[in-house]
Amino acid sequence: MNRRRAPSPNPPLNSPASGKAPTALESGLAWEQRTARYLQRQGLRILIQRYRCRLGELDLVCLDGATLVVVEVRARAGSRFAGAGESVDVRKQRKLVLATRHLLMTHPHWNDYRLRFDVFCIDNIDNDAPTINWIRNAFECGGA
Repeated sequence: MNRRRAPSPNPPLNSPASGKAPTALESGLAWEQRTARYLQRQGLRILIQRYRCRLGELDLVCLDGATLVVVEVRARAGSRFAGAGESVDVRKQRKLVLATRHLLMTHPHWNDYRLRFDVFCIDNIDNDAPTINWIRNAFECGGA
């Protein structure tokens, strides 16, 4: 009796078995998950993934010792227009700061921690070896 193996119900996003390329949202979520695992291996504790409020969204909220770290994950297939890091402009920074203020109002027990904003950049995600750049303390919240 010749049995064929049933296809996996959840093939990887870029797998030919999935039948289609991942949407930008699916790809973004996958890179956020990979970033969270990487940061955990680097010793950060993931507190919240995808914090959403009416003011914006925070990809990752982590604890690095006595520092609360808000991580914006940016992944880009190519850098024809701008790299992943360059896409976190002043307007995006302002949104991140506002969403962080909301986070701290709803989680007042984190108010005593120092605060840091990091940007985790992944460029050339369509290549076998994407370029990764973790920018710690990428910007200050004073101007927003």
